[in-house]
Amino acid sequence: PDLYWKTRHELMRHMGCRAPSELNGLRWSEVDWNLEKLVIHSPKTANYKGKEKRPCKIFPAVLPLLKALWEIAPEGQEHILPSVNNKHMRDVYLRTLNNLGETVWPRLFNSLRKSAVTDAHTLYSVPGFVINEWFGHDEEISKQHYRMVTPDHYENFSKVGQEVGQQTQDDAGKEESVGTIVPAGLSIFEQSEARDGRATHLLESKSGPPGTRTRNKRFKRPLL
Repeated sequence: PDLYWKTRHELMRHMGCRAPSELNGLRWSEVDWNLEKLVIHSPKTANYKGKEKRPCKIFPAVLPLLKALWEIAPEGQEHILPSVNNKHMRDVYLRTLNNLGETVWPRLFNSLRKSAVTDAHTLYSVPGFVINEWFGHDEEISKQHYRMVTPDHYENFSKVGQEVGQQTQDDAGKEESVGTIVPAGLSIFEQSEARDGRATHLLESKSGPPGTRTRNKRFKRPLL
């Protein structure tokens, strides 16, 4: 595929652009290179107030492609990509996948948008409401139609679990090597503070016989 088709694909796969309507409406005048964002016009939601267009962060996979297109764009060109219709896009995708020997996945273009939303929530430390604005839907729609549980979630969780387990073992080993002595009779919270070296006053307050309360000098009468 040429640079235009590569850019179309990455815009769908990483920024969730609906095809071909939102791709056809992208304009150079609405690219903010400083903040690395662009405006996406959405014919699908144009009838809803405030949903005619949306700002979207230019994702890392897309940015170098846009810069490359900008370098070769004729002076005065308004739209980033040449306009195409749905049938033409499907024909190009089906032909390309067939040439690569790849299986055609269900809901060809919508699946790319779903993958983009799932990755945005999983890979980037961005609040959910920001992701929803960038992709042009609310939280409920995102949960119902776009987010997916993928094999990567299971694999990544296993990796994180192993790291946490190893860190817990390392911390336990360090704690044993320090050899902190915690007197009997302390609560689990006091024991924790004592091991951290922050509870000297608590240790001293337990010097009386078990079951007695330590006198608080701020009060004139002993505590009952």
